Amino acid sequence: MERIIEKNLKKNDLDQFLNIISSLADTFSVERYYEHYLTSDEFDDIQHEFLSILEKETENLLERYKNDLSFQFLLKDQLNIKSIEDASGYFDELYEQDQDMFNSITLDEYQSFIKDESVFNERVLSRNLTRSTPSTRGPIMEMLFFDIENIKYIKHQLKHLFDYPYKLYNNKYENICFYRDEEVICVICSHEHQCIIMLSQDEIKLIEDVVKIK
Repeated sequence: MERIIEKNLKKNDLDQFLNIISSLADTFSVERYYEHYLTSDEFDDIQHEFLSILEKETENLLERYKNDLSFQFLLKDQLNIKSIEDASGYFDELYEQDQDMFNSITLDEYQSFIKDESVFNERVLSRNLTRSTPSTRGPIMEMLFFDIENIKYIKHQLKHLFDYPYKLYNNKYENICFYRDEEVICVICSHEHQCIIMLSQDEIKLIEDVVKIK
């Protein structure tokens, strides 16, 4: 079940909300726009991953259209798409738009930047450079992943749910994403002032019973 929170929680509501989400999660990530030097291999790996994501999404849309009647009715009602041929053509147009986004960055651009000299400690489980995160798509982002116990280093910097940046390792991060068994259960989109929860109905009710999220 998905629930969107647009209220900028603060004080007790913020503490209660983060405590509940943290109790349900095992890891979390934060991210920042990455504008530092990349080798050609690093750049190619990032681009290859992003292209694979775009291609897979186009395939999934077509499969969903074939098998999901509610999706067929939605596209017919909103876009006048009435056949598999119409749907395929529409999804190809979307893919072409994605290709424009894919080509919007270049290796030369990233090789003109200075090298990143950030030093991370053992709290960082992993680091990933990607163009697709749970909250952002397009630019290259650096994601840092942590065990959930380390959320305390973010929490003390927050007075409101959508506050950012979070200062870590002399860098500025945003967009906390919580995971359970490597699946996203909550993502805070700082710029957009949206928090998306993906939990069971009972778990969302647990939050609603304690936190004023409307």
